[in-house]
Amino acid sequence: FTSDWSRFDLDQQIIQNQHVRAAARELTLTARVEAANGNMRLAMENLAAVRRLADHVGQEAMLIPQLVSIAIDSMADRQLEWMLQNHRVTEDDLAPLSGSEGGVSGT
Repeated sequence: FTSDWSRFDLDQQIIQNQHVRAAARELTLTARVEAANGNMRLAMENLAAVRRLADHVGQEAMLIPQLVSIAIDSMADRQLEWMLQNHRVTEDDLAPLSGSEGGVSGT
């Protein structure tokens, strides 16, 4: 996603950010399903993808994308906290969140 600031359109920016948030919610849900199925590594890869979305959105120099970035990152934080409390997670499972690896899994 790149923005052409010479033709700034607030409505378009809001719509674009809604799509990104929807993608983050879908990835978070997929992570939860993977965790429930015992695929913790895949769950963490999906959470890593959510964090990358947050980082990407946060590169925009406007307030709305910054707030959306914080909201998306919070989704990943809450999901990770839930997984750590309710599932057995190994250090290897957490590797995708360290930034050394990435990926997105589908179910």
